[in-house]
Amino acid sequence: MTKSTASSSGQKPGKATGPRTMEGRARASQNARKHGLTSAQSEAACVQMMEEMISAHFAPQRCDPAALHCLADAEVRIGRIHHLEQAQEDEWAKLRIAEPMVSHEDDASREAILANVLDQMRCLSRYHAEAEAQRRKAQKAVIASFSLSNRHEG
Repeated sequence: MTKSTASSSGQKPGKATGPRTMEGRARASQNARKHGLTSAQSEAACVQMMEEMISAHFAPQRCDPAALHCLADAEVRIGRIHHLEQAQEDEWAKLRIAEPMVSHEDDASREAILANVLDQMRCLSRYHAEAEAQRRKAQKAVIASFSLSNRHEG
């Protein structure tokens, strides 16, 4: 990316701008599914349960339902990401422990597996950061709706 292109698009030079072709965008849209972060039916049930738990804590009649749903969704996503991160960390530990027992012929395949696990951990870290940002935004919305409803009652 040239300086003029970077300044006109508002991006810093060298920053990724995401996929540009329709094929690339279609492939990127499936990343969460590839990493195990989507499961529509079980996730919907988990979000519903989380909404009920949060509602019970905040008094449901006072919370904005959309903000409540967004917060519950973020909490479920973070829980799922934590689970996947733990599985990747366990896999990384197993591979690192097995290091002395691996012959030189297996070094290349082991390095490829380690690189793959590390790449998956980086992806999960990015998803985690996005979910945390969603959680903070939803928390602010829930608190704002709670505060607003208290002012109207008073």
